[in-house]
Amino acid sequence: MADHYRAASDMVIKWTLSEARRCNVEIDEWFPSEAERQQLLAMLYLGKPKLYELGRLQKMEAWLSSQ
Repeated sequence: MADHYRAASDMVIKWTLSEARRCNVEIDEWFPSEAERQQLLAMLYLGKPKLYELGRLQKMEAWLSSQ
């Protein structure tokens, strides 16, 4: 069963692989504490090598910097 962090990271990865312009995940709203944000970022970090391979890492990094 997926937890909140896994579900949110799945949503971000799915968005990153899509052509959509906006991601529905808002880190500050969904993960208000620093510890929660770090747990989400750790989960997202696991997908970075594959996103790089697919040429989509820059999209996720741009989104992260906007958060």
